[in-house]
Amino acid sequence: MTNAARELLSRKGRALFSLLLFVAALALLVVLDKDSHFRSEAGELGPNFWPQTWLGALLALTALDFVMELRGARAPAQAAAQVRPPEDLRLVAVGALAIAAYALAMTLIGFALATAIFSVAFAYLGGYRNLRVLLAIAVATTVVLLYLFVEVVYISLPLGAGPFVDMNVLLYRLLGIF
Repeated sequence: MTNAARELLSRKGRALFSLLLFVAALALLVVLDKDSHFRSEAGELGPNFWPQTWLGALLALTALDFVMELRGARAPAQAAAQVRPPEDLRLVAVGALAIAAYALAMTLIGFALATAIFSVAFAYLGGYRNLRVLLAIAVATTVVLLYLFVEVVYISLPLGAGPFVDMNVLLYRLLGIF
Protein backbone atom coordinates (compact mmCIF):
# COMPACT_ATOMS: atom_id res chain seq x y z
CA MET A 1 0.00 0.00 0.00
CA THR A 2 1.41 3.38 -0.95
CA ASN A 3 1.71 6.34 1.38
CA ALA A 4 -0.98 8.19 -0.57
CA ALA A 5 -3.40 5.26 -0.13
CA ARG A 6 -2.62 5.07 3.59
CA GLU A 7 -3.18 8.83 3.88
CA LEU A 8 -6.55 8.56 2.11
CA LEU A 9 -7.71 5.68 4.34
CA SER A 10 -6.52 7.52 7.43
CA ARG A 11 -8.39 10.66 6.37
CA LYS A 12 -11.59 8.71 5.63
CA GLY A 13 -11.32 6.90 8.99
CA ARG A 14 -10.89 10.15 10.86
CA ALA A 15 -13.78 11.71 8.95
CA LEU A 16 -15.96 8.72 9.88
CA PHE A 17 -14.92 9.05 13.54
CA SER A 18 -15.82 12.76 13.48
CA LEU A 19 -19.18 11.96 11.92
CA LEU A 20 -19.92 9.31 14.59
CA LEU A 21 -18.93 11.73 17.36
CA PHE A 22 -21.18 14.38 15.80
CA VAL A 23 -24.15 11.98 15.75
CA ALA A 24 -23.50 10.93 19.38
CA ALA A 25 -23.32 14.57 20.54
CA LEU A 26 -26.49 15.41 18.61
CA ALA A 27 -28.32 12.46 20.18
CA LEU A 28 -27.17 13.52 23.66
CA LEU A 29 -28.29 17.07 23.00
CA VAL A 30 -31.76 15.91 21.87
CA VAL A 31 -32.12 13.59 24.88
CA LEU A 32 -30.93 16.30 27.27
CA ASP A 33 -33.40 18.81 25.84
CA LYS A 34 -36.32 16.35 25.73
CA ASP A 35 -35.69 14.58 29.04
CA SER A 36 -35.14 17.62 31.23
CA HIS A 37 -37.62 18.30 34.00
CA PHE A 38 -35.58 21.19 35.30
CA ARG A 39 -36.75 24.63 34.37
CA SER A 40 -34.85 27.72 35.42
CA GLU A 41 -36.10 31.16 36.33
CA ALA A 42 -35.60 34.08 33.97
CA GLY A 43 -32.05 35.34 34.25
CA GLU A 44 -30.69 32.00 35.56
CA LEU A 45 -28.55 29.66 33.53
CA GLY A 46 -30.17 26.46 34.78
CA PRO A 47 -28.71 22.97 35.03
CA ASN A 48 -28.81 22.27 31.30
CA PHE A 49 -26.92 25.36 30.20
CA TRP A 50 -23.34 24.05 30.42
CA PRO A 51 -24.01 20.54 29.06
CA GLN A 52 -25.89 22.07 26.12
CA THR A 53 -23.13 24.64 25.56
CA TRP A 54 -20.40 21.99 25.49
CA LEU A 55 -22.43 19.66 23.31
CA GLY A 56 -23.08 22.55 20.91
CA ALA A 57 -19.35 23.28 20.76
CA LEU A 58 -18.66 19.59 20.19
CA LEU A 59 -21.18 19.56 17.34
CA ALA A 60 -19.55 22.55 15.67
CA LEU A 61 -16.01 21.22 16.06
CA THR A 62 -16.80 17.69 14.88
CA ALA A 63 -18.65 19.08 11.85
CA LEU A 64 -15.65 21.27 11.05
CA ASP A 65 -13.25 18.33 11.53
CA PHE A 66 -15.40 16.14 9.26
CA VAL A 67 -15.41 18.71 6.47
CA MET A 68 -11.67 19.38 6.81
CA GLU A 69 -10.87 15.67 6.65
CA LEU A 70 -13.00 15.12 3.58
CA ARG A 71 -11.48 18.11 1.83
CA GLY A 72 -7.95 17.06 2.79
CA ALA A 73 -7.23 20.46 4.34
CA ARG A 74 -5.12 18.99 7.12
CA ALA A 75 -1.34 18.82 6.99
CA PRO A 76 0.05 15.45 5.87
CA ALA A 77 0.66 12.78 8.50
CA GLN A 78 4.44 13.06 7.98
CA ALA A 79 4.43 16.53 9.58
CA ALA A 80 2.62 15.20 12.64
CA ALA A 81 5.12 12.33 12.92
CA GLN A 82 7.97 14.80 13.39
CA VAL A 83 6.84 15.80 16.89
CA ARG A 84 9.86 15.70 19.16
CA PRO A 85 9.71 13.34 22.16
CA PRO A 86 10.32 14.82 25.61
CA GLU A 87 13.97 15.30 26.53
CA ASP A 88 13.67 13.66 29.90
CA LEU A 89 10.89 11.26 30.86
CA ARG A 90 11.68 11.87 34.54
CA LEU A 91 10.30 15.39 34.11
CA VAL A 92 7.09 13.94 32.64
CA ALA A 93 6.80 11.55 35.60
CA VAL A 94 7.38 14.37 38.11
CA GLY A 95 4.73 16.46 36.33
CA ALA A 96 2.23 13.60 36.51
CA LEU A 97 2.98 13.13 40.22
CA ALA A 98 2.54 16.88 40.78
CA ILE A 99 -0.91 16.71 39.18
CA ALA A 100 -1.88 13.76 41.38
CA ALA A 101 -0.58 15.58 44.48
CA TYR A 102 -2.61 18.65 43.46
CA ALA A 103 -5.80 16.59 43.29
CA LEU A 104 -5.13 15.15 46.75
CA ALA A 105 -4.09 18.51 48.21
CA MET A 106 -7.39 20.09 47.17
CA THR A 107 -9.27 17.85 49.60
CA LEU A 108 -6.92 18.77 52.45
CA ILE A 109 -6.11 22.46 51.95
CA GLY A 110 -8.84 23.53 49.54
CA PHE A 111 -8.93 24.56 45.91
CA ALA A 112 -7.52 28.09 46.31
CA LEU A 113 -4.33 27.27 48.20
CA ALA A 114 -3.73 24.03 46.29
CA THR A 115 -4.10 25.85 42.96
CA ALA A 116 -1.70 28.62 43.95
CA ILE A 117 0.92 26.16 45.21
CA PHE A 118 0.47 23.90 42.19
CA SER A 119 0.86 26.81 39.75
CA VAL A 120 4.17 27.86 41.31
CA ALA A 121 5.49 24.29 41.69
CA PHE A 122 4.54 23.17 38.19
CA ALA A 123 6.11 26.20 36.50
CA TYR A 124 9.21 25.86 38.70
CA LEU A 125 9.53 22.18 37.78
CA GLY A 126 9.21 23.20 34.15
CA GLY A 127 12.25 25.43 34.49
CA TYR A 128 10.82 28.90 35.16
CA ARG A 129 12.67 30.52 38.06
CA ASN A 130 11.46 34.14 38.41
CA LEU A 131 9.74 33.89 41.81
CA ARG A 132 7.93 37.26 41.61
CA VAL A 133 6.37 36.42 38.28
CA LEU A 134 5.51 32.91 39.48
CA LEU A 135 3.72 34.26 42.54
CA ALA A 136 1.87 36.91 40.54
CA ILE A 137 0.71 34.34 38.00
CA ALA A 138 -0.29 31.91 40.76
CA VAL A 139 -2.41 34.51 42.55
CA ALA A 140 -3.99 35.80 39.33
CA THR A 141 -4.70 32.28 38.06
CA THR A 142 -6.25 31.25 41.36
CA VAL A 143 -8.50 34.31 41.58
CA VAL A 144 -9.63 34.00 37.95
CA LEU A 145 -10.39 30.29 38.37
CA LEU A 146 -12.27 30.93 41.63
CA TYR A 147 -14.51 33.51 39.96
CA LEU A 148 -14.95 31.37 36.85
CA PHE A 149 -15.87 28.19 38.67
CA VAL A 150 -17.90 29.63 41.55
CA GLU A 151 -19.56 32.69 40.01
CA VAL A 152 -19.91 31.73 36.35
CA VAL A 153 -20.15 27.93 36.25
CA TYR A 154 -21.62 27.52 39.77
CA ILE A 155 -19.26 24.73 40.81
CA SER A 156 -18.76 24.13 44.50
CA LEU A 157 -14.99 23.89 45.00
CA PRO A 158 -13.28 21.98 47.83
CA LEU A 159 -12.72 24.15 50.91
CA GLY A 160 -10.28 21.73 52.53
CA ALA A 161 -10.38 20.32 56.04
CA GLY A 162 -9.85 21.70 59.54
CA PRO A 163 -8.53 25.25 59.73
CA PHE A 164 -8.32 25.48 55.93
CA VAL A 165 -12.11 25.60 55.68
CA ASP A 166 -12.22 28.84 57.69
CA MET A 167 -9.29 30.27 55.74
CA ASN A 168 -10.94 29.51 52.39
CA VAL A 169 -14.31 30.87 53.49
CA LEU A 170 -12.56 34.07 54.58
CA LEU A 171 -10.81 34.29 51.19
CA TYR A 172 -14.11 33.75 49.36
CA ARG A 173 -15.73 36.51 51.44
CA LEU A 174 -12.82 38.90 50.76
CA LEU A 175 -13.24 38.22 47.05
CA GLY A 176 -17.01 38.67 47.26
CA ILE A 177 -17.73 35.10 46.20
CA PHE A 178 -19.56 34.06 49.41
